[in-house]
Amino acid sequence: MKILMIIPSLFGGGAENIACELLKGFPKEWQIDVLVRKSSDDIIFSDNVHILRAIPKAGAFFAYLKNAKRNGKYDYYISHMAFSNFMNMLSGKRSGKRILTIHSLTSIQMKSEKVGFLYNHVIRFIYRKADRIVTVGIAAANDMINYYRMPANKVVVIANGIDVEQAIKNANCPLTEEEEKYCTGEPIVCAVGRYNIAKRFDYLIKAMSIVKEKYQNCKLLLVGEGEERVNYEKLIEDLQLKDNVVLCGWNKTPQRIMLHSNCVVSCSDYEGFNLSMAEAMVCGVPCIFTNHPGGTEELLLSNKKSKSNQMLETGILCPNIVDEAGIEMLSEAIVYIYEHPNYAFESAEYNRERKDELSIRRMIEKWVSLLTDME
Repeated sequence: MKILMIIPSLFGGGAENIACELLKGFPKEWQIDVLVRKSSDDIIFSDNVHILRAIPKAGAFFAYLKNAKRNGKYDYYISHMAFSNFMNMLSGKRSGKRILTIHSLTSIQMKSEKVGFLYNHVIRFIYRKADRIVTVGIAAANDMINYYRMPANKVVVIANGIDVEQAIKNANCPLTEEEEKYCTGEPIVCAVGRYNIAKRFDYLIKAMSIVKEKYQNCKLLLVGEGEERVNYEKLIEDLQLKDNVVLCGWNKTPQRIMLHSNCVVSCSDYEGFNLSMAEAMVCGVPCIFTNHPGGTEELLLSNKKSKSNQMLETGILCPNIVDEAGIEMLSEAIVYIYEHPNYAFESAEYNRERKDELSIRRMIEKWVSLLTDME
């Protein structure tokens, strides 16, 4: 089998990590070429994976892709993320089958784009011509079928997975000297992800200002980087939280910071599948989710709507935040985890036993089965 994988980059976020895991996990007898806009020398693949070229400019990328399809004789063209999905569909089909991978709730994501309404029309028109549309969760699949009117028989859900053994290994690595300095306080709260509007770390910072009223030494560790850093810094200063909130920057092994936290929080506007939360679960760290669209059902095993916090056996599910009351309920969940160690321990142990369910191996098996059945 010969595959061309198309993705903007192989480093930086959840979608990129999943693409890397697929490249490492696909059968070694498969030949896989990868076309990217940005490359990284830090990632090592086996001999059957070949990085074709890094082409940053969209026009040149499209031309190279079209030529690769014309001459490569591929069985499948698998693309990840919106830019690559567009390129995959617009560059033609040739002999291979086109598979689009959806890592988020596209209709909500497009609301933040300047010409999102135009993208939506394009998606409705061109995505339906794909041979398969693989989504990382049930909500993303429903988004494709109900909002974009994709044929249901073309949409397949393959939930993301994580390298459980590596996550646990990373979690048990000693902290660096710098990490030891900021992994102090009671309670310690952690969140991992890009510093962008969708992650809504501003909500979490505001929630910590409420927690601080009861616990002066509380600490929030935000592991990531992005365009919202300046806004977070201003918010931290305005709320007088310089001693309580740390913008940790990117970290290749955030699991060890999670393990030294009382809980890990996801309060995004939307998610496809939150990999860092899955890693926290298998590492035995209590979790708090807001009931945002996408991602919660697969991880918390519940998406039941409620106006109050729900103490589930998998973690705490808070209402989706739409006002100050929602921020206050998030702060109450953080305090609850800290003040109820028995509940925190039991929910953490329950999730620790879900290793097989959340394993990357299960995800790869489903991908291999899909591609084999489509031959």
